[in-house]
Amino acid sequence: MRIGRQSAEDRSQNERTRVHSVFWFLSSVLWFATFPFRRFAPPSPYGGRPGYAHRASCAAVTLIAIVAADAAHACVPSLQGDTVRVMRSAAHAVAWRSEPAVIPLGAHFTVELAVCVADGRVAVESVVVDAEMPEHRHGMNYRPGLSSLGGGRYRAEGLLFHMPGRWRLIVEVRAGGSVERLTDDLMVE
Repeated sequence: MRIGRQSAEDRSQNERTRVHSVFWFLSSVLWFATFPFRRFAPPSPYGGRPGYAHRASCAAVTLIAIVAADAAHACVPSLQGDTVRVMRSAAHAVAWRSEPAVIPLGAHFTVELAVCVADGRVAVESVVVDAEMPEHRHGMNYRPGLSSLGGGRYRAEGLLFHMPGRWRLIVEVRAGGSVERLTDDLMVE
């Protein structure tokens, strides 16, 4: 049984690539959206080409939007390593790794979690860990026990994947009276 894992360097490169792609996409959209204004704009009283100030302001707004969107993912969970996987949402990031690193079929395993809260968000009240097989529409036969290790870290013990196939790890984070559900799919063979 193998679970595809990325190194921290690969994940960092993927995150940078995503931010650059979004930036260039939004810049292109704004450039084409301002075409009618650029074409028929009166000459600038400060010299230069018509519509330059409008284009510059659109570029500034795009850059601010990219920085603000990336700030939502600014929290970095305290769990690090080559076998760590991360689930992200606008409000939270959950890093997790299994012990043993390769999840065994039909044997109990443990999941270590680190929950991070984005800036300006409400602190985490509770965390629930579960798993399901989406194609079969059932979950595990055992309910895992969860213990808090402090500092946003948790340990879920007693998980057991009793069938091979695609499993979905589910982490429900309760904060400020609402529940956010983060998931990560993995293949167990």
